[in-house]
Amino acid sequence: QTETAHVLTTHYPWRSVLYFNEDPSGEQIYRIPEYGRYWIQADVTVHYSDKAETISVSTGDPRYPTNFKKVARVVLPPDGQSIFVDLSLDAGAYIAFTYESAATWNIGNKHSEYTGRQVRFTKVRITGPVTEVWPTAADQLLFGGDRFRQLTLDNLRPFTEHVVALLLNRRLSERELAALADLTANRLEATGSSTAAARTLLTALLSSPHFIYKTDGLHMPDNEVQQPADAATVDFGLAYRLAYFLWNSRPDTALLNAARAGQLVPGDALAEQVDRMLADPRSARFCDDFTRQWLATDKIDDIGPDDRVHDQRRVTFMKIRELAKEPSAFFTEILQHDLSMLNFIDSDFAMVNDETSEYYGFGLIHGRAFQRLAIPDSSERGGLIGQAGLLKLTSGKHSTSPILRGAWILKRIYGQRLNPPPNLVFEEPDIRAAGTVKQVIELHKSTETCNRCHVHIDPLGLALEHYDEMGLWRDEYRHIEAKSLENEGGSIVQHTAPIDSAATLADGRQIRSMTELKSLLMEDREIVLKGILSKLASYALGRELGTGDDGMIEEIYDRISQHDYSLRAAIHAIVAHPSFQYP
Repeated sequence: QTETAHVLTTHYPWRSVLYFNEDPSGEQIYRIPEYGRYWIQADVTVHYSDKAETISVSTGDPRYPTNFKKVARVVLPPDGQSIFVDLSLDAGAYIAFTYESAATWNIGNKHSEYTGRQVRFTKVRITGPVTEVWPTAADQLLFGGDRFRQLTLDNLRPFTEHVVALLLNRRLSERELAALADLTANRLEATGSSTAAARTLLTALLSSPHFIYKTDGLHMPDNEVQQPADAATVDFGLAYRLAYFLWNSRPDTALLNAARAGQLVPGDALAEQVDRMLADPRSARFCDDFTRQWLATDKIDDIGPDDRVHDQRRVTFMKIRELAKEPSAFFTEILQHDLSMLNFIDSDFAMVNDETSEYYGFGLIHGRAFQRLAIPDSSERGGLIGQAGLLKLTSGKHSTSPILRGAWILKRIYGQRLNPPPNLVFEEPDIRAAGTVKQVIELHKSTETCNRCHVHIDPLGLALEHYDEMGLWRDEYRHIEAKSLENEGGSIVQHTAPIDSAATLADGRQIRSMTELKSLLMEDREIVLKGILSKLASYALGRELGTGDDGMIEEIYDRISQHDYSLRAAIHAIVAHPSFQYP
């Protein structure tokens, strides 16, 4: 801290956390007074750095990691003067600023000797709760404009039916409606507040299984579209299946009207609805959620880099989080530009932003938004297995794991199930004499029980051994150990070993690099694409596929093979298939 500013540094960055008081002379840390939307502004500048720095806004107490949660991230350019975030915050929340892009300077040096990068805060302003327009759109929708603005015992029942129609896609029984109306009435009588009564009803519905779990109901809200006389015969369930598939949300008015008009059967009208939905910003939810479930991208940033091995300026948590977003951006690019699913195996482009392009060594890219970039001829990148985040996902903190990588490729790319062998007898081989990763793997394969699976798994992972646990190229293994604490600062000694990535598959084919692995996958394109189609169909149907679904996958594969294996064509084929139309 200086006389004019509070300073966050890269010296012990995990301790570099800034809280603040409402009264400069007070001792109580500021807390959010009530739930609502808040504008947080801070006058902050970068010192002793010619690069943009990242500042995070978090809530909670860093002494208790389970309740310390990052809620926003702001990139401050070298000449920046302030930051601004717009957040919804709970009552009682602490607000903390952390220096996220900080890298450990030298933990062996004294704080007084520190001369590294800094960010300096001189003023923090919090405005809120903020309501730009009142009543809000949500308030207008909830209370039906002014129709239910003042709740009474006389209009509680129609209000309950109105809110049920907004939130649920099925009709409730008379008994269920009466119970909800009674609950709301009790709250209204106890508080005299329409808002409190409405909040109680909302809480009950939002925690109800009817809301949490998807159902193919026939209910179509009166406030969105007029109910037809033969509503019982209209399949609104198909509209809900489409909306949950492509939007992760309920259908809009246009989709419900299309269902009412019988336009969601296979044909041009259905294709137009699918294209309209994919063009809607809500389709980003599908891209994010499907890639998360398919590729396990939410696990990419679970483990941070080993600071003893990696350049702390190149490998940071911020870069890892951006790498975790790359698969979704890649999937979105293929979908929105009607590209071939073969790009998942190998592609001549990558999706990068300012952080990941630098990480890959592709050069300078401006902006945090992901952009399409042609991959240099000298690079093996491209496709899914060329993405550093997915290579990191299948590694540990300190070392790679050919077994994890091979199993991930079999399960996520080939779409194969990995079940333990029957009558498993655990036999752990003696690996003490093994000097390399490959020798350890060969010893595991020496037992019949282990070899049954590892003969299929290990070669796929070994071919990627030239990429380390952070997904970066390496020419040799780097094994590390810390010397005794007698060496001030903790000296690090690096030992190296040659990498042998050559492997032979069970069918005799040989691979030794990422390029050769992708060539292998391209040879097996039918198996790979059917595996991806199975993941996509399973997501669309909301269930696991069985042997009875093999015919569906064959039909969809045959259809997309006529369209250069287009991902968009695959989605059209799935929603038009009887398994989706009549589950």
